[in-house]
Amino acid sequence: MSKANDVTSPIDSLVIPDEAKDLIRFLAAAWTGADSWIWENATQLDSIESYPIVQGTANQLRLKNIGEQEINYDNVAKAVEAMLAEV
Repeated sequence: MSKANDVTSPIDSLVIPDEAKDLIRFLAAAWTGADSWIWENATQLDSIESYPIVQGTANQLRLKNIGEQEINYDNVAKAVEAMLAEV
């Protein structure tokens, strides 16, 4: 089996461009902020059940921690432009 298909290969073999990391951090922070707002204002919503959530407290905390990392907003803009160029 090739290394790329080996599900047991270490995560440190994954290379994520800095621009993508910052986009992920930005989106995680945005999600965490929106999720907090929803739960603080849930009584004003018609149906909180229709709101999509990230399953699992551990996953929600991971997103929160990622969103709290320092974000280079110049990289976010570069990543967005790169993603739009692929459309």
